Amino acid sequence: MRFPRLVRQSKGLQRIPNPEDFALDDVVNDIFSRDMDKFGSGTGKFRDFVEEGHYVGDGNRVLDYAQNIIEHPETDTDAIKSRQEVLQSFMAHPNLVELVLNKTIIRTEYYGSDWSRKFDNRLERGESYLNFVTQLSAELPESQNSDLNEFRNYVTELVSRGERLESLRQALGDIQKAGKLNVKTKFLAEQNYWNKKITDYRWQNSSVQGIFSSGKERSALDWKDYSKSELGVPYENLFATAVQQVKAKSRRDLVYWETPAELEVNVDEGKVTGKVTYHKLDLVRTLLSFKKKTKPVVTDLEFDLKEVSVNDFSKAMKYLKSEEYSDFLKKYDQDITEFVDAVVELRYLAIAADHFNKLREQGIPTAMPTISKADNQMCVRNLVEPNLVRKLSLGDIVANEVNTKASKNLYVITGPNNNGKTTYMNALGIAQAMGQAGLMVSAQEAEISPRDNIFTHYIRPGDLVAGESRYAHELSRIKEIMKRATGNSLILMDEPCSGTSPEDARQEADAVVRTVGKLGATTYVATHFHNLIDTANELPYGGNLHCVTNTEGNELVYTYNIKEGHSNQSNGTYLARKMGADRVGLDSILTERAEKEGLQLRK
Repeated sequence: MRFPRLVRQSKGLQRIPNPEDFALDDVVNDIFSRDMDKFGSGTGKFRDFVEEGHYVGDGNRVLDYAQNIIEHPETDTDAIKSRQEVLQSFMAHPNLVELVLNKTIIRTEYYGSDWSRKFDNRLERGESYLNFVTQLSAELPESQNSDLNEFRNYVTELVSRGERLESLRQALGDIQKAGKLNVKTKFLAEQNYWNKKITDYRWQNSSVQGIFSSGKERSALDWKDYSKSELGVPYENLFATAVQQVKAKSRRDLVYWETPAELEVNVDEGKVTGKVTYHKLDLVRTLLSFKKKTKPVVTDLEFDLKEVSVNDFSKAMKYLKSEEYSDFLKKYDQDITEFVDAVVELRYLAIAADHFNKLREQGIPTAMPTISKADNQMCVRNLVEPNLVRKLSLGDIVANEVNTKASKNLYVITGPNNNGKTTYMNALGIAQAMGQAGLMVSAQEAEISPRDNIFTHYIRPGDLVAGESRYAHELSRIKEIMKRATGNSLILMDEPCSGTSPEDARQEADAVVRTVGKLGATTYVATHFHNLIDTANELPYGGNLHCVTNTEGNELVYTYNIKEGHSNQSNGTYLARKMGADRVGLDSILTERAEKEGLQLRK
């Protein structure tokens, strides 16, 4: 069973066709990309829980998830409100946010032949999964929100009563605790043929048995890899200790007499103990039976921890645990994958909560918008374009007001270039998309109606297809909007129809504005065609906005404020004069060249 969804999403939602037009993609990347570090706070940097094992490619799955949510405007009012409540719960619980941002699970499963690496990999994944789920259960808050409450109950039930998680917990307990180890082998000690001072030990495969803390037992054969133990057991040190102590305690030289012996070693509670058994002639029984009889002689061994320690047997115990539990841990891959899907949502919410909390700490206005059931309504106080926040100081950012309703929702924006028309529309589009995603908007107060989509008409050089004129491209974009937009859409148009002659452009722009008005969609048109001012005034649902400018002497001062009313000002003449590119300035350049270079000028 998959984890319940935290972020409710309706079926059949439309994708915003060109989110990059109004810089929505920059906002989403700024908040959710793991490659960005907003305000030096580490907000955007986090170790992605969902990595190669569950995601193909170099993308960031949380960023992709955020793009999917934000670029598919949610139209169900209850779903948007649920998203808001879930985010606000995260914002109110910083410990939950910190947990989700910092917990990780190992990237991918190891598929090589090395049993030790494979076991380590599966063990780490299992431990990370169990720890994350357990801590998550403790941090998830009680909530009146049905989605968050369902998710919390699911996690709580999984941790407290889930049989699979309990089985995993018991298995990890067995693996993490030391347990007991028993090693049995036979050996023969003899003098080296070339150097009598050296003792050679001959031994075959030995038996290794582990007894885990749960009482489970696992046995295996340890085999020789050349002269060494495959499981790392220090047999030669054990044999040497056995030979020395048998000679000291039982006065038997196992080397001189080349006596076969059996060695048993026990590792338990940080101690290494053992015994060695050899057989010697039982003279009485031999005489009585006229057959050679032997009797066992057992010598208890004491190991010097400098020569033989518990750590010398760790590989053998690890192997037994691997044999017992490696395949068992593998069975939890599906559980982890399902949890990973849930963590994508958790990370999305935690990153958003962390981001908006930090904005508030820095005094940057943010508001959770009220979701209105009325059509085509947007009322925002002190709206700013959020991309400006990372480019400018707070005191340099100019906030604007928005007041749109169904009865008046087509606006023509006029005014000089570089005075905020496009930025104002960008801020509108971003606030609409973020608000419908259940996120905060960059404003002091906001009330919005859900839109079925956000359509844009921004022309950028990179958009043009080879061989296509700017005007042809503009017209194709306008046609696409007319084919898809509804009365419940938001349309943002920046300088439409400016790719042809002024006379044709004014005529076509007028036709576009009037036709768009018939849809009933909330529309903003930034333009230099002042005939559209009259068009907006003629339409009962139309209105004019303008960029406010002031003059100080001969200087034009931009305020970046957007107010009701229209502007007949253009900064073209002002800018030409300021740059010395008006007639007076250009004449001056030629006159200077004539004097210095002897340039001949016509009268």
